[in-house]
Amino acid sequence: MCLCTTLTHQISRQLNISCKCIRQTIRKFDKFHTVCTKPGAGRKPKVTERQKRLTKFQQVRDDTLSLTDLVRFARTHLNLTISRHTISRILRDFNMISFIAPKTLELLRHNDVLDLTGVMNS
Repeated sequence: MCLCTTLTHQISRQLNISCKCIRQTIRKFDKFHTVCTKPGAGRKPKVTERQKRLTKFQQVRDDTLSLTDLVRFARTHLNLTISRHTISRILRDFNMISFIAPKTLELLRHNDVLDLTGVMNS
């Protein structure tokens, strides 16, 4: 230990770096076998892989569910508050889409009436 202390002291004086920094670098090299900075894990995901799979299986089980229905499922069964966009992204990761309800055609618009062929009549 004494030899290590004197070596770190000499290195720190030559490089004009603190002894603590030298010790940390040596300890990091002993642990990771490299002096490169290891990337951190970053922000932890809110939705775990298991929750993603359960959401996917729910969509597979009933493919008529909308994004809102899947958000409701996540809130009640998984105790997870996530948005429709997050659900859409999860399904996209599995190459899936949710059921999209067809938009109802607005029949009356600006006092014009659409006939069955879709031609505007005034």
